[in-house]
Amino acid sequence: MYLVVGIGKLAQSILKLNSYQEKIYVYSRTKTKVDEIEDERVSYIGKDEFHKASHVFLMLPASEIVPFLESNHSYFKEDVIFYSFATALLTKDVSTIRNVIPCKLAGHAKQMVEDQSGLFVVPEGVNCDPLVHFLVQIL
Repeated sequence: MYLVVGIGKLAQSILKLNSYQEKIYVYSRTKTKVDEIEDERVSYIGKDEFHKASHVFLMLPASEIVPFLESNHSYFKEDVIFYSFATALLTKDVSTIRNVIPCKLAGHAKQMVEDQSGLFVVPEGVNCDPLVHFLVQIL
């Protein structure tokens, strides 16, 4: 199961553009923000269901990722893979908490929507298959 954490501009842009056909689970501190998304694939998920996630896309501001991981790491399975989309966050800042793969959008979310495509950068040697599977049609 794929889980998107955060529902800001980047997350909304990705949800708008991707053609992933399965259910997309989204967590936000405010459930009403998720409920406002007009996409039948999107469904709110609470912390009590985090253990079902195999891949977690952290689309939070850089300042919120470490606190989120520190306070919620016990809800996730040990083998879950996290992807951090926060450009300003360094890998060393989160690597002691969990295995977090940096995934940076080259450009801006608004421009990605206008162009109908985006370029994401990940470290060399990282298995990108799950990420590519989720980001279908954006890349």
